[in-house]
Amino acid sequence: MTKPRADAADIFLTQLRVAGIVGAVREYRFAAEHVGRHPGVKERLKRAGLQDWRLDLSWPSIKVACEVDGGVYVMGGHNRGAHMESDRAKLSSAVAMGWAVLTVTPRHVKQGRALQWVEAVLALRGYPKGADLPPRWIEDNVS
Repeated sequence: MTKPRADAADIFLTQLRVAGIVGAVREYRFAAEHVGRHPGVKERLKRAGLQDWRLDLSWPSIKVACEVDGGVYVMGGHNRGAHMESDRAKLSSAVAMGWAVLTVTPRHVKQGRALQWVEAVLALRGYPKGADLPPRWIEDNVS
């Protein structure tokens, strides 16, 4: 029996933790949060021209996200027309809502470049490194 392979986002989460960057949320529903996640969210998303998109990794309180696109060299979904259109709509909608979104590949994760880019963007948004900080630090200190 073979062990399941960790995907690049899981590996990236480990890199972030080792670097002292905490608080990343997997699969954050940013558009649903934008229109309100209470009952009737699907109808509100539709009226707003949005979908129930998710961001691979995010820090919602400071609107920073990182999308890890796999299948780059094997013509995976991220490289096909309809999926590319949908991804661009998702990313453009996130940016229009004030998100800073980095898009990286598994190779960027492996090389450590994704970590460097995320560290830089988080620093620009005032996020402190260090696992010993209380989880509500951002909400209390970043306007």
